[in-house]
Amino acid sequence: MIGIWAIELVLAALLLTSTELLARVASSARFRSVPMSATNGVASLSTWSLLSLSVFWLARQDHLLSVFIVFVILCVLARWDIRTGHIFNLSIIPLSVFGIANTFYADALSKACLGMLVMGFCTLAIHVIGAGKCIGLGDVKVLVIIGAIVGPAGGIYILIDALVIGAAIGTAVLLRTNFRRTTIPFMPAIALSVGSSLLARFW
Repeated sequence: MIGIWAIELVLAALLLTSTELLARVASSARFRSVPMSATNGVASLSTWSLLSLSVFWLARQDHLLSVFIVFVILCVLARWDIRTGHIFNLSIIPLSVFGIANTFYADALSKACLGMLVMGFCTLAIHVIGAGKCIGLGDVKVLVIIGAIVGPAGGIYILIDALVIGAAIGTAVLLRTNFRRTTIPFMPAIALSVGSSLLARFW
């Protein structure tokens, strides 16, 4: 039991570190004009290391821990969304790999596919209707992955919760800035929504 928990903690730490590392790589390439050829090696090494260690997830199938790991990764993505206003494709790789590993080892492929389809349809509809100002494409990708991990029902709950939290945060920011700020990151609302879902499971 202790060995299994140790493996899971190592995996969680690796996912967190990889997300932060890949976000830094993508940020440097986008905003500092660092050639991607200079960073491809770091990104590839990080991704393949993550993929190989994700195999150790097979032992527990602990859904609560899965949601917690997703929450921690989303906190990192939220920090970068606030800092840069972007969700980089590279930084989503660890969450994607974790979702794939968790789906196959939990034997929930059909549930994951349905969750992806439902979340993809709902989030893309909101993105199109809101002309990209409510939910960006980076947010859409993350929410689709979350749908694969928690399923369609859990995904819809998280999406609705995130929209409510996002509306509250947006209203507060607009009032504080006297409506001078026009764009507000949505990833913090997604992270808080997953966090509230996690707390609900404890209560």
